[in-house]
Amino acid sequence: MYKLRIFSLIATLAPVLSHSLVFSQSKNVLLAQKYQLRYPNTKAVVLHSDITYEFGYNDKNALPYITETRQETYLALRGGEKLRRFSFYDQHSKIKETKRFGTNNQATLSQEVVCGNYNSNGIFYSDAQVCQYPFSLRTIGDIQGLLLKKTYNDPRYFTTVFFNDELPVIAQTVTFKVPQWMDVTLKPFNFMGFDIQHKKVIKTDGNTHHIFSMRQLPAIESYDDVPGKTHTYPHVLVLSKGFTQNGKKVALLGSIDDLYQWYRKVARQTNNQTEALKPLVNRLIADKKTKIEQIKAIFYWVQDNIRYIAFEDGMAAFKPESAQKVYQKKYGDCKGMANLMKTMLKLAGFDARLTWIGTKRIVYDYTLPSIAVANHMICTLMFNNQKYYLDATEKYVPFGKYAERIQGRPVLIENGDTYLLEKIPVAVPGENKISLTQNLVIEGESLKGSCQQTYYGEQKKQLLYFLNHTPQKKPQELIRFIVDLDSKNCFADSIRFSHLQKRAGAFVINYKVKLDNMVARFDNELYIDLDFYKDFKAHKIAKKRFSSLDLQEKVLRQTKIILQLPKGYRVKHLPTPLIQTHPMFAFKVHFKTEGNQLIYTKEISTQNSLIKKTDFEAWNKAIDALNKIYNDQVILVKKQ
Repeated sequence: MYKLRIFSLIATLAPVLSHSLVFSQSKNVLLAQKYQLRYPNTKAVVLHSDITYEFGYNDKNALPYITETRQETYLALRGGEKLRRFSFYDQHSKIKETKRFGTNNQATLSQEVVCGNYNSNGIFYSDAQVCQYPFSLRTIGDIQGLLLKKTYNDPRYFTTVFFNDELPVIAQTVTFKVPQWMDVTLKPFNFMGFDIQHKKVIKTDGNTHHIFSMRQLPAIESYDDVPGKTHTYPHVLVLSKGFTQNGKKVALLGSIDDLYQWYRKVARQTNNQTEALKPLVNRLIADKKTKIEQIKAIFYWVQDNIRYIAFEDGMAAFKPESAQKVYQKKYGDCKGMANLMKTMLKLAGFDARLTWIGTKRIVYDYTLPSIAVANHMICTLMFNNQKYYLDATEKYVPFGKYAERIQGRPVLIENGDTYLLEKIPVAVPGENKISLTQNLVIEGESLKGSCQQTYYGEQKKQLLYFLNHTPQKKPQELIRFIVDLDSKNCFADSIRFSHLQKRAGAFVINYKVKLDNMVARFDNELYIDLDFYKDFKAHKIAKKRFSSLDLQEKVLRQTKIILQLPKGYRVKHLPTPLIQTHPMFAFKVHFKTEGNQLIYTKEISTQNSLIKKTDFEAWNKAIDALNKIYNDQVILVKKQ
């Protein structure tokens, strides 16, 4: 029963199936031309996709399994193109059979299918592998296709089914075949705004077929500044709660308690041996006068000395590597680092616990009993009736502060046979401030003076990482690049800056600057481009963009420029002040004169890190107003 025969039948019929999808080359060309108008930047579309997930039972490991059977056809919108399709697998899944088919597919079949390791910047990636299927799209209107069968051998790892694709999808059917003995809930996300229909069919044998039919799904956007897919794209979260075999009910993940007990069981397989760590811990805390200083010494040591590598193998997708191995190798994933942190703190006499968390890339919370809720692990310290959440993968984050990606996120903390549910504190707007202060005078066609840049929060953390982990250049060179933006018109010297390991407080850069080509002279008038940096000038959002804009932080940018008015000149023209306020953001720019000084102030702020699609129009309006000021100039005229 484990090896279903249905795929062999489909593979046999593949030529017939593919032929039925090819009306004629001329009709395919007309169809391709139609979709070219809708998707001008796309080489192909998924013309039709038919995907079935069917539950079965494997006697060998006494667990249900899932068989995925997928048939897709691709329509070439341009000729002479290469297309690659991907299918992922790991210890808990396996690609069983595949077949490529289509018109003029000799060039396609001559290319080898390549399978191997998958590398990414994610966190819980198990032992991810990927197969790449190359296709040659020789002419416009070509039809190519892929038949694939894949199995998942543990339903706890079969969690999410996304409907969108890297290509636009014209039509798709996704069917879940759930037998009577399987307790499964399919929870939909982000269906609103999409043409998706759900039909539930109960067969005569009592088995239930959930059929999702959809049309015109947009391609997944490839912007770098997008939130995680679970926030935006339609998908189904598969909750495998349990099953019944031989009259016996077996729980899988039916509740958060089940989830915690499974997490705990996996974590307890870690064989921590503390002898190698005791001398290190004793050395770190020996000269520390307070408990807080001892905690910081351990936390910062792990931050500074253990390199974060997002690689997990097999059950290590949820099983931490032993503390001694992480210490010996000097690198580990988030779970290994959390486990090392916990072990070292406990050796120092503190109450430290493993903690499972989903970063902001995930929309789910702990109302859902699924391993998809967590993609990260940290360590929680219970100290003086408070909880401190220690994430050593976040380099240069001070003790008691939290990275934007985990703020406000629910956490599940180990607590013996039970667990604790808490939320990471949220930083108030302003904690990520960047401030710029300049005192300038006019010298010919240049502005010249003293400057100070000050960084806090997320910006400071990223800056310190950049300065400490760019071995190709010295910190002084990197700071100069930050100050002058590699511009031929900016000359900075006398640069001084804070210590490169300074976690607490602000990181400050002081320097002298000369900004060329900022002043133009015409007769008795001076035209001055006062703002060299022009924050957010290029942050207008594309109208056709589908995903929210993820700024990665709650923004606060403050600028103050004091310009000494040259003797004998007065202000003739100032750009119109800007006050654009919105519940989620604000843009404020103001000019004023005080005595012989012109004072320019600017503040850009957001209430959170996301600008949602419903706010795009207001955001773009604010950016346009800001750029209108940037494109205007201060005009000084000689006094008569």
